[in-house]
Amino acid sequence: MALSLASSLIRCGTFDAANIACSYVSWCQSKPPDIGNATRNALTIGIGKRLSSNWHHELNDVEKEEITSRSIK
Repeated sequence: MALSLASSLIRCGTFDAANIACSYVSWCQSKPPDIGNATRNALTIGIGKRLSSNWHHELNDVEKEEITSRSIK
């Protein structure tokens, strides 16, 4: 999860909450070996779609904001 944050910060050059949220959701969907139930639930409930590994190029800003609003409540 920390690497997802670092990757987003490097990719954007700044703190972008929507990009970070999508990065976290993508990380969660990659089935990491050590993720708690609360974290998994927070990052998957209401998402309704699987993000590809190339999500940062495929999603527009509106789609990123939608994922952010569904994953961070």
